[in-house]
Amino acid sequence: MINAVVDCVVNDIKTQMDLGLDPYVSTLYLFGAYSIGKERVYMSVAERLNSKVHVDMTRWKTMMCYDSWSMADKARLTRDDKETNLWVMSMGALNFNNLISLRKRRENVGCTRIVAFVPTGWSFSGKTPGNRNSSNSTSNST
Repeated sequence: MINAVVDCVVNDIKTQMDLGLDPYVSTLYLFGAYSIGKERVYMSVAERLNSKVHVDMTRWKTMMCYDSWSMADKARLTRDDKETNLWVMSMGALNFNNLISLRKRRENVGCTRIVAFVPTGWSFSGKTPGNRNSSNSTSNST
């Protein structure tokens, strides 16, 4: 599953580049996560793209405590949302209304599209927090 998500993001970026677009400006990629967990997904994407991942202060402090991570892994994390188009957000924040609002706030820096990845576990709970699609692999693009 992790490889499928990583491949999806990398292929999307390559497609945008083939179309002459700048995917690092036009598209914001969001990864849903709890306090801990799902790090392998977004960190693998960042590694393949040689990019950083934006995390909030609480997540950054937690991840800096991971003894098993190398300094190179930790260096991929940033609290500056302007440094990267790969962001980690709380699961509760990844709903359609918040995605629309975020895209509008990011228009001034050229963002025209948001792609959100929500871990599959939600789809099996029978719940649809916010206005999420409850299909097996959820991806909302605005």
